[in-house]
Amino acid sequence: LESNPESLTQLAHNLGLPEQWAFHDCFGLDEELLAFLPSPVLAVVLLFPWEQEALRKGRKAQGKELPQVFWMEQHVGNACG
Repeated sequence: LESNPESLTQLAHNLGLPEQWAFHDCFGLDEELLAFLPSPVLAVVLLFPWEQEALRKGRKAQGKELPQVFWMEQHVGNACG
């Protein structure tokens, strides 16, 4: 599975999601760059290295809960998702 909007949109439509839904590149999370995205935004898919266990331990130590996140860990090199 490639991590590009066209592939993800086609996959989503093949899985039965509405044709009006589509994936788009997001070049940053600041207000100016988010303004380029069509509205409404229903979800954000992020691809980045993340030490989930370290974050979980740090948040627990601060008495905070982790946000609701669907987490998919990559176990195969260069698999992009």
